[in-house]
Amino acid sequence: MTYRWPVVAATAVGFHALVAPLTAQTTASLELGGSLVQYDGFLSSGAVYGTPMLRLDGRAHSIAAQGSYILFESGSRILQGTAAGGWLTPRFGPWRGELSASAGVNGYQDYPSYGHVLGRGKLHLIGDGIGAWVAGATGSSFFGASWDGATELAVGAWAATPEFGGGVTLTHSRFLDSTFTDVVAGGRWRTSVAELDASLGIRTSAVGRGNRLYGDIGARFRLSSRFSILASGGRYPADPVRGVLAASYANLGLRFDLIPSRRAPLTSLSAALRRVVPGAADRRGSDDASLAIEPSTVDLTRVRVSAPGATRVELMGDFTDWEPLPLASEHPGLFEIVLRLPPGSYRLNVRLDGGRWIVPAGARVEEDDFGQKVGIILVP
Repeated sequence: MTYRWPVVAATAVGFHALVAPLTAQTTASLELGGSLVQYDGFLSSGAVYGTPMLRLDGRAHSIAAQGSYILFESGSRILQGTAAGGWLTPRFGPWRGELSASAGVNGYQDYPSYGHVLGRGKLHLIGDGIGAWVAGATGSSFFGASWDGATELAVGAWAATPEFGGGVTLTHSRFLDSTFTDVVAGGRWRTSVAELDASLGIRTSAVGRGNRLYGDIGARFRLSSRFSILASGGRYPADPVRGVLAASYANLGLRFDLIPSRRAPLTSLSAALRRVVPGAADRRGSDDASLAIEPSTVDLTRVRVSAPGATRVELMGDFTDWEPLPLASEHPGLFEIVLRLPPGSYRLNVRLDGGRWIVPAGARVEEDDFGQKVGIILVP
């Protein structure tokens, strides 16, 4: 019975991904770096690591796979892999449902492998820059050839602006004869060239040594559209459901975006799988401006914005790394720009005469990771 809901969730997510329109974006990256880590009960050690990731984002679904190879100075090694997917239902007023599934395995040298299969259901309440959710997960974890059931219940709330975001989560987990509860508060600050994430949590356990604090901080600095410097450090708790040992660590690495993302980047697979994937919203764009997409040449696309009365129009989107670009004025009230945009879906907003950023008519209105309005266009 412990396999039932994970299988149902994985089947539903996979089916939706197959029948979804072929407008999904593919992202692939490779992280390489060095680490100083101390697992509980072990001496500290230096290590080098490599982490490849492949991800597919659609209008209402997200599928991702990530691996990790860690080689310690002693010659010991760890091999890890995780695959997961999520699907969001259409919105019903401020409510939205989510169904997801994940599976992973951790191979520690000279130890039996750990792994998990989990299915999760989640209900979101989304407002203007704020939101909350409640979730439940069930499945199985294994150690060697032994399988045992696991459950998780969680609630959370968040608030955000385009540059800042923060939230708090409470998760209650049960695995074998132990139960524990984690309360975590975190925040993110993002600019066009840098991201800073930080979190602080506390774990209370029904069995064990009582309360334990943990937390981390991480930064990403973009050198170009394909290369970033990563730095992070802190402490994370043990996760017996997924077979992860508690450790303190410090990392420094370089990320190569083999297939650059045209969406706002996320720093980890866990964040990618827990985020609210943008989906359709039954709203129109602003009547102050209207947008049209026209092929220019084989490789180029012409973006036109009609804004009667405006003297200056700017555009920004995931294809500009959210940097504003001015449009040329061809005629009074008509502005355009020619861009190199491969076929796919893109997110954008426009601004008239230095005012607020809006979604123009002609673009489908959706909400980003933090409930902010953003326009979606399709380039055939």
